[in-house]
Amino acid sequence: NGEYMKELTRWGNRTVTYNPLYEATLGSYSKSSYEQVINNLSAQWNISKYLLFKSTLGLTRQFSNSENFLDPNSMKNDLSAGTLATGSGDSFVLDWQASLAYNRFIGKHNINTSVGMNIMESKEKSLSANYKGFPSGSLHSPNYAEEIVSKPTQSEEHSRLMGLIGLVNYSYDNIYLFDASIRMDGSSK
Repeated sequence: NGEYMKELTRWGNRTVTYNPLYEATLGSYSKSSYEQVINNLSAQWNISKYLLFKSTLGLTRQFSNSENFLDPNSMKNDLSAGTLATGSGDSFVLDWQASLAYNRFIGKHNINTSVGMNIMESKEKSLSANYKGFPSGSLHSPNYAEEIVSKPTQSEEHSRLMGLIGLVNYSYDNIYLFDASIRMDGSSK
C-alpha cells in the first residue's frame, strides 16, 4: 500500500523493533537552545614605581530552553498518548578580583608583599514540566495536552563567596628566604 511498516521483525529472530523510517515521518522532535553572554574586564594601575594595583571583573549570563515531544503514533511511546517534556533555565555569575602588590629591592634586601580579595556571586533558576495525552503529532503545544503528568518543578540557587589573601616574601642576598601567606574564604554554600 506504499506506507512504511511500523515494526520490523529481525531475520531469524522473533524480536520486534520499531522502524526508523516510519518514526521519521511522525511529528516527534527534540529541540534545545542555549544563549550565553560573557564579558571580562581587566585593569592595571602602576600607582608608583613599587606599587601595583590589578583588578578583573567577569560577568556571565546564560539562557537555555529544551522541548522533547514524542508523537502519539510512535512505536517508542508505551502510552500511545504522546508526551512533551519542557525545560528552561537562566543563570548569572559575577566574579571580581582585586590585588595590591608591593615589590622593592633595597641593597641586598628584596621585599615582595601582596594583598588581594575576590568576590563571586551566582544565581541560577530552572523550570521543567511534563505533559501527556496529545491528540496528534501536529498538535504538540501544552494547550492540547490531556493532562500534566506531574506538578511543574522550579529550582533556584543563589550563592556568594568572598576570599582574602595576604603574601609576604623576603630575601637577603638571594640566599636567605622567608615566605608567609594567609587565606580566608567565606561562602554561602
